[in-house]
Amino acid sequence: MKTAFEKYVDDCVVVIEKHTESLGVTAIQELWKEIENAPEFTGKLWIEDILDKKYKEKFGHEGEMNFVYD
Repeated sequence: MKTAFEKYVDDCVVVIEKHTESLGVTAIQELWKEIENAPEFTGKLWIEDILDKKYKEKFGHEGEMNFVYD
């Protein structure tokens, strides 16, 4: 059984995933360009995972996200 905090985190992830689903490819690429320079402790590690997952689901790109930096 999940703790109240674990449920809270799961709910937050759902909100971020839904918002990310609403973004177009250009917006996601811009986020990828900026996330590397984001300050520590801003959640960039797990948000990066969400961006990657949603991009692949939406646009079918199976490779690494390195193409964004080109």
